[in-house]
Parts: sequence; structure tokens; C-alpha cells
Amino acid sequence: MQGPLTYALREFAEGVSTRREEVVARELDILADGVEVLGPVCVTLEVARAGEEFRIRGEAELTVRQPCVSCLDPVELNLRAAITVLARMLKARENEGEGPPDGVLYHDGERFSLADEVRQSLLVEIPPHPLCAADCRGLCPRCGANRNRAACTCDASAAGDPRWAQLRSLAEVPEGAAEDRKQQPDRQTERNEPTG
Repeated sequence: MQGPLTYALREFAEGVSTRREEVVARELDILADGVEVLGPVCVTLEVARAGEEFRIRGEAELTVRQPCVSCLDPVELNLRAAITVLARMLKARENEGEGPPDGVLYHDGERFSLADEVRQSLLVEIPPHPLCAADCRGLCPRCGANRNRAACTCDASAAGDPRWAQLRSLAEVPEGAAEDRKQQPDRQTERNEPTG
């Protein structure tokens, strides 16, 4: 059985031809944590054949949904990945290496598959920290309200986690204490001065 985005060489005549097809994302194993795939992968290709060598250019498109990292609202993103591949016949001396260089794939003289190239190209396009908008205000750190939808009623002066209140009080300097510190002599300096 032939996998997705696998083509027989005989499908392409000498010269340039085009292909457009839709593939179920699950068939390409396009999975990422926190990412919901919406719809199929749309692939458009231009294939230039010269003998047993195929220069392939095109684009893969996919729509995904992810939570905004700031407010957790769902964000729909249209991903577009450029595809540029050279497919050529595998020769015995090339088989000894660790694999083809980037952008090159080998075929067996009968068929080649673009599934890996399309999958990798789309996965790279998934943003690690998506935002619903550049000016997303996020969630209130105190009450968790989405500040994009309504103004938060929390007291701005009381911002911060209440569990740290005791530690914050240690850092606060009472009024006038700073002046007293300036007027007190440095005890370390007094100890180091020679007596005489």
C-alpha cells in the first residue's frame, strides 16, 4: 500500500508538471502537544523532471488551534511551509553515508515520498509561544480574570501573591529609617582603624 504524498516516477513526464492534493494530517503524524489540527494538509507542488532527477518546489498549508500563552484563549493559525526538494536516484556509493544532505531525498527508481519533508516543514512552523494578539493583556495574576474581556477589579497596589506578603514586609524600610542608617557610623570601618 502506498503512503501519503508518495509518487510513482511514471506519473511525471519530462519537463514541469503540477500537483495539488489534500492529506489528512493524522496520516502524516503531525502531532504536537497543545496543538489541535483543523482540517487537512493542502499541498501544492511544481515538479520539474530531468531524467531520473526531480526538482520539487511547492507549499504545504495547515490550520491549527493553540491556546494563547498569555490569556489561554484559543488561537487559530494558518501555517504555510515552503517545500524545496531534489529527488534523485540512489547510487551505491551514496548508500554508504549517513543519509542524504538537507533538501535531498533518494528514490529507488520507481517512487519517492514527500511525507517526511512536508511533516517536518509544517512542524517547524508551529509557534512555541502563540499570542492571540500582539497587545494581549493576559490573565490577572491574582484572580485569573481575562483582562482582554473586562477590566480586572483587583487592587493594583495589592498585586502579587499573598503568600509572599511576609517576605515583602522584611524588604520594606520604615519611613525615616533610611536617614538613620546614613547617620550611623560604619561599624566595620571603625573596627579596622588602627588604635593608637
